[in-house]
Amino acid sequence: MTYSRNLFPSLLLSLALVLFACQEIEPDTDARDNAAAQNEELAMQYIEAYNTQDLQTLSAVLADPMSVNGVEEDRDEFLTLVEGYWGSFPDITLDPTHIVSADDYVTIRIEFSATGEGEFAGHDIDGREVRSTEIILFGVNDGQLAEYWYNWDELGFWEQLGVLESPFPEQ
Repeated sequence: MTYSRNLFPSLLLSLALVLFACQEIEPDTDARDNAAAQNEELAMQYIEAYNTQDLQTLSAVLADPMSVNGVEEDRDEFLTLVEGYWGSFPDITLDPTHIVSADDYVTIRIEFSATGEGEFAGHDIDGREVRSTEIILFGVNDGQLAEYWYNWDELGFWEQLGVLESPFPEQ
């Protein structure tokens, strides 16, 4: 019986420590959830501004300088590239299908669709329709998108524009 009497206070103390530790974790979890929600909102602001071709909002959500696939870039250089896409694909639309946040990062999978107008990168794309997918990883710092990592179906994009031919036989 002495064994069970000595065990009870130890179990009670262990339970109290676990409960105390859980209470300490909750505020951090809430803060993390709140930060993730804010970061997701920031990424969605980028998508909406891109779709409405709102250069002012894009400029506000992007850090300067920013990192694009690990290379530091001036925000204005990045925005010039975006404007080039808008000029060649005036109806370009980014449709987010998935969004995931962790720490200071937000990942969005998008499907984009557009119709070419005129020339793009020296190629006649007039009237060509493209549909493609892209995964974007944004790094957030001080309430702005400071990192822009992307991976997209570039081969499919150029095939649809008629610039490249698929190496695979048509099925």
